[in-house]
Amino acid sequence: MILYCDFNPKLIRKYKVDKINQGEENLIESNRFYASGYGIDMAVFSKKLFQDSKVLMLKGTVIGELIERDLRNLYIETESIKLKDDNIEKLIFQADDNKTIFTSKAPRITMEDKADIQEEFAKQIKGKKAVAISLIDHESLNDDLYESLIKICYKENVHVLVNPSKLEDIKDSKPYLLILDKKDALKDENVNYTGDVPAFSKKLIDKGVGIVVVNSNRATVVSTKDKNYRVYLEKISDFKAYNKTLMLAGFAVGLDRDYNIETTIKLAMASSICENYMKFSQVQMSEIKKIMNEVKVEEM
Repeated sequence: MILYCDFNPKLIRKYKVDKINQGEENLIESNRFYASGYGIDMAVFSKKLFQDSKVLMLKGTVIGELIERDLRNLYIETESIKLKDDNIEKLIFQADDNKTIFTSKAPRITMEDKADIQEEFAKQIKGKKAVAISLIDHESLNDDLYESLIKICYKENVHVLVNPSKLEDIKDSKPYLLILDKKDALKDENVNYTGDVPAFSKKLIDKGVGIVVVNSNRATVVSTKDKNYRVYLEKISDFKAYNKTLMLAGFAVGLDRDYNIETTIKLAMASSICENYMKFSQVQMSEIKKIMNEVKVEEM
């Protein structure tokens, strides 16, 4: 089973309206309520791939209960660190020509809460083959949390996969898998082209990182201790962006299922671009497999 971490879960209330007239009563045509957040999205996506997982989340009061209930309805296990404040609630009013968004404040995080996060995290990783931590997007959780959680996994010999907003977030810790954008590699003055990325990644691997993934518009480079792979899409060229959170989930699923490295890379890449061709709610394993067939993995 995979453990996904979500340190800023949200409840989304999305309303479809014909038009938004300020100062007037507006008719709601349809509505949808659902839980969201980096860890939650990875768990929901993994469920569509028939992969069991658990979400470790920060849980507020009323909204927190609704988030947890939504995940239970999807048969996704949760473990919570309870907060005194409530989670974020986001209201989206979507018209044909525009949308209006209202967002509540994020809950306060105390020093006691931070200690509880690390304590509960250490309990929950036991027996897990893979732990995935995407972006930590709560302003009260400083950069040290990423480093602390990675070190806990390293001490317990648990594979932790991370997707930080910037390389500096992980400091000198040693995640099993690290996903970066090419802009992080470009900070190294010797990196100008895709072919320069392996040398940049080797510096991180020599420090103890297991696998380094560097994304760019042209190709993705995946580096291990022994090999480097150039990953690209042979026939698909019209995608607009990678979703690094779903890429992280794809790698976690491949690792948990003991797929070989090339199959795992194809699954991760297909996961990262699937939303360019289908809605998140419509993702199915059969569709992911079709995209995987177009992913090419070549040794460099």
